[in-house]
Amino acid sequence: MDRLIRSDKEKLTYIFDLDGVIYRGMVPQPFAVESVNALLDKGHSVYYFTNNACHTRQFYKDKIHKMGIETDLDHIMTSAYAAALYMTETYGDLKGKSVYVVGMEGIFDEMERLGMKCFGSLGELELTDFVLCGLDRNLTYKKLWGAMNSIRHGAIFIATNRDKTFPLEDGMFAPAGGACVAAIEECTDFHPYVCGKPNTYVLDKVMKLTGTDREHTIMIGDRLDTDIEVAHNAGITACLVLGGCSTREEAEVATGKLKPHYVIDDLRPLV
Repeated sequence: MDRLIRSDKEKLTYIFDLDGVIYRGMVPQPFAVESVNALLDKGHSVYYFTNNACHTRQFYKDKIHKMGIETDLDHIMTSAYAAALYMTETYGDLKGKSVYVVGMEGIFDEMERLGMKCFGSLGELELTDFVLCGLDRNLTYKKLWGAMNSIRHGAIFIATNRDKTFPLEDGMFAPAGGACVAAIEECTDFHPYVCGKPNTYVLDKVMKLTGTDREHTIMIGDRLDTDIEVAHNAGITACLVLGGCSTREEAEVATGKLKPHYVIDDLRPLV
């Protein structure tokens, strides 16, 4: 990793995607746990940033803990948490404001922590101040209708991410949050502000928190159109690990912001 390491004493900040990098479903990726722990033992800063907004940050912390990786909650970044930070910084105190959620537990948890009134779980047709969309495994026609009504009446439309798919244990893929976002876009003609990758919002915050410059920060992910692109957008090193969404063949023909600086089979070369 010559682009980053200039001496053994330099400390780096590693930002790992989760799905397809640390694990696939409930199964750890080969050598992921050992490699991350080796980086931690060397004193490097390790953060995790997933576009998956289905679960709470505590869920992801507990999940990797069971696999053998210890971390603090503030080292877990999700696109739902990114949305909460963005909404607070942009619109101020949101206590008592209303949000129509097309999404799962992770989004509801972050919005309720802000003191917001959440709708959408039962497909209500309540008009709200915001509409926040991520992957919703229980998406119904009535939920779509509720989100559309709010946006057409002036609600601010925000999305956690636009991922098309995510990887499963058996090598298959499942639809991701981008499909839900596209459905709302189609019936409203409105496009949301997207808080997750490839937006650099979270990466910029991590570098500010750690005091790490761009030359000493590396993003490791399995998707060219989110992980690799966000690294280029942020001006940091982009490393694609195989075994998740994107393949070596796709990386070889990729151009521009989709072209990784490095392609690795697993996480061992980082160590």
